[in-house]
Amino acid sequence: MGFELAGLKERITQAFPVFIISLVACSLFVSDPAAASISFVKMKQNDQTANSNNIATGAFSATTGNFIVCRVAYNTTSGSLISVTDTASNSYSLATGPATLPSSTWRQELWYAYNITGSGTLNITATLSATFNIWKQISCNEYSGVLATSDPKESVTGATGSSSLTSSAGPLTTSQGGSLLYGSLLLSGGTGEPGNSFIQRSGQNGDATEDRIANFAGSHYVRFSHSGLSDWVVQAAAFKAATPPVATNGLVQAATSYKSGATITLSNDFESANIAGNLIVVGGYFGGNGQTLTVSDTRGNTYQLAGTVDQTSDNHQIWIYYAENIAGGTNTVTGSIPASSTDAAFFIAEYSGIVTSGALDRTSSAMGSGSSISTGNTAATSAANELLIGMIGMSAGSSGFNMSSGFEEKGFVKQGPGNNNNIAALADQLVTATGTYAVTASPSGSEAWSAIIATFKRTSLNRVKHRVNNF
Repeated sequence: MGFELAGLKERITQAFPVFIISLVACSLFVSDPAAASISFVKMKQNDQTANSNNIATGAFSATTGNFIVCRVAYNTTSGSLISVTDTASNSYSLATGPATLPSSTWRQELWYAYNITGSGTLNITATLSATFNIWKQISCNEYSGVLATSDPKESVTGATGSSSLTSSAGPLTTSQGGSLLYGSLLLSGGTGEPGNSFIQRSGQNGDATEDRIANFAGSHYVRFSHSGLSDWVVQAAAFKAATPPVATNGLVQAATSYKSGATITLSNDFESANIAGNLIVVGGYFGGNGQTLTVSDTRGNTYQLAGTVDQTSDNHQIWIYYAENIAGGTNTVTGSIPASSTDAAFFIAEYSGIVTSGALDRTSSAMGSGSSISTGNTAATSAANELLIGMIGMSAGSSGFNMSSGFEEKGFVKQGPGNNNNIAALADQLVTATGTYAVTASPSGSEAWSAIIATFKRTSLNRVKHRVNNF
């Protein structure tokens, strides 16, 4: 089974009404390599106060066929943004904007290009109608897996507000599961942070961009929080996936969040109501050592520790927790540590077809440094049909890693130069025979790492109930 960079398949989510629920009979959940979903590739940004009528990202490498979305902000109302262009002659379209910050001259716009021509030295330039020597900003994200055969834009939304600690906009309406939800925040002061189940990509001068992948077709909202009372603009857009993801390995839905800086608590919302009797798996990555992660949710489920690794040489720690035979209903899961963390990632995933008592079977864990990652083998599993869950962490700013064949990432966080290197991932695999199992990965360089595998007993491979996207 091939490995899918899922984020989403990370299936990052927001707790709103259930849009589509289907019950299906499956003989086996398997990976569908053709259904790889949208994946974040990298981010490139720049800001300046030079006396000019443009701002450029600077050169970076981009891949043919991929998708780029750019946030452009500028502190003037005397000029407007007239074009976004690049050195490969790609065509950029205005998604939404400009929107003006209340009681300010700051403005923000979103532009995008699909099915791009790649280049090893791509440089994106935003050109304005006037020359001025105050702030200009550009931040561009590259993604793979976005629809390339026609315009992928599905919907846009936006809102403004004054003197508040939170901001939001919506709904973004999507016609299929797997769409990219991209949000951008412009603040009058303070620092913006991503909403539950969103991953922050940029943070220029306290502003923020975020993204997630929608699990289902329907209405979705983008949200941010602020470090202090602030006026704000939020703009957001939804873009279709080239191939909507399919349910694999009994996964119902999943969500991921990430924050850098002094983080103590992270929360994720399930986009759809949980199904009673299912299993929730939680993966945590926090900078720091000797921490205790506490996991709770709004349904009152009890979470048990499957395994943890304290990577003392690198100053990070990872965990796998789980809750079996869960209560049904809308749900927010929260992970907290007693001290602040420099980087924090939090993964949640709901699975069907798992036994409702004594689900955890075998575990193994390890830490080390070098160019090879392995949990080491578990003891022989006690059942033939089991779900394998792997959690891997690496040093912040590392060169990243690739998961072993057969495991599918259900959530991953990228950090480091250009935000393009994995530092943490949660992955899964189904097996149908008893045996010893391990999670392995290949770092791009010699890195400090940590890894856990936990196996869970399944009820059956037949007639498993789960939610699927209705395309």
